Amino acid sequence: MLALALGGCGGSNGGSTLPQHIAATSSAQRTLRTPLGPTSIQPATSNAKSQVPLCVKPADSAHAGCFATLRTDSVITAKFPDAVNGLTPNDISSLYAYPAPGAQGSAGSAQTVAIVVVGDYALAESDLGVYRSFFRLPPCTTANGCLLKTANVTPTNITDTGGATSIAAHAATAAGWAAETDADIEIISAVCPNCKIMISEAPTNSIGDLSYAVSNAAYAGATIVNASFGAAESSIDSSFGWAYDNINNVKVVAAAGDWGYGVYFPASYRNTIAVGGTSLSINGSTVSERAWSGTSSGCSTYFPTPSWQHVPAVSNACQQRNDVDVAAVADPNTGVAVYDSSLSGTSGGWATFGGTSIAAPIITGMYALTGDTVRNAGAQTLYTASSRSFLQVTSGSDGICNPQYLCTAVPGYNGPTGLGIPQGLGGF
Repeated sequence: MLALALGGCGGSNGGSTLPQHIAATSSAQRTLRTPLGPTSIQPATSNAKSQVPLCVKPADSAHAGCFATLRTDSVITAKFPDAVNGLTPNDISSLYAYPAPGAQGSAGSAQTVAIVVVGDYALAESDLGVYRSFFRLPPCTTANGCLLKTANVTPTNITDTGGATSIAAHAATAAGWAAETDADIEIISAVCPNCKIMISEAPTNSIGDLSYAVSNAAYAGATIVNASFGAAESSIDSSFGWAYDNINNVKVVAAAGDWGYGVYFPASYRNTIAVGGTSLSINGSTVSERAWSGTSSGCSTYFPTPSWQHVPAVSNACQQRNDVDVAAVADPNTGVAVYDSSLSGTSGGWATFGGTSIAAPIITGMYALTGDTVRNAGAQTLYTASSRSFLQVTSGSDGICNPQYLCTAVPGYNGPTGLGIPQGLGGF
């Protein structure tokens, strides 16, 4: 992979100060309105929890990988024969204080959330049916008009074949992308079950093909787009920026990455909403979050700071786009339940997934629940939200950097978690 030009961008930040709505907390600690289910967070079966990426890190900046990670030591025990391991739709709503699926009424029903993936995973609709039925969510099918596709493509020349894993993954060459498809559409369903879902398919994992798939979704009627992929930032990225410039007022939410400290496109682009990842710590109904060590963050080399983005007032603060804007759970050790029928070695297709590919659709779904996805450009709305909208994350790190805030969850805005984690829909 090409080396990234990261770290602090020299010089003054022009006198920017932290927005007043960032309130100090003890690393986003709070009491949940509803305790997590008994199998939502499973202990490790050994001293080291095992996890594998579903997409390998591409060898060059012209190709993107997906940001889904599978936990391989999480199995269903006989004690809970009707349960699945991982966070459920109700768990996620409790964590981020938006209405639970059963209390949403018609919220999100006017929204069409697009996900962008590589190739056509033929079992996506049936897998989604299993997930939604298990959690008593309304059906979302092509027949009832809820599940849509922009194209029916055949994967060709895909270099991303998934990482080495004890899980016998998908037979197709687009191994990781098939699981990514399931993860995206199921977590969108978990957060916004009334939303329509559009699958926008790229023929290859080139950043060009994926960017065109983003624009295809915007032109095809999506109201917000989820991009759970990324490529090493490079000089060619500016030629694809138009696809992320709020075409038809459509916002693009992008996963920051799962490869530790570093900057990846399109999360680094000025008009995307970049989503970092956290790890959960649970003690009964009390939960706290820290920056996940696997999340990515940093200072863009190629894109300027948006006028609305506030960064720390330190002498060597990054003067370019600061990555990220907001965060949600991504650590596979405290991950979400996903059903993917083509993964063997799991409990009947159920597995525990993590990665910023999980954090991004959580944030995308929360945007959609507001019913208003067209206000302002990029993440601007987040930076003008009230003091109750986000809880600050103040512990954890994704690497070593200078200045420290780019890779460490220091008080105030920080690279790994941005403004923090959402509490309710007010920040969107």
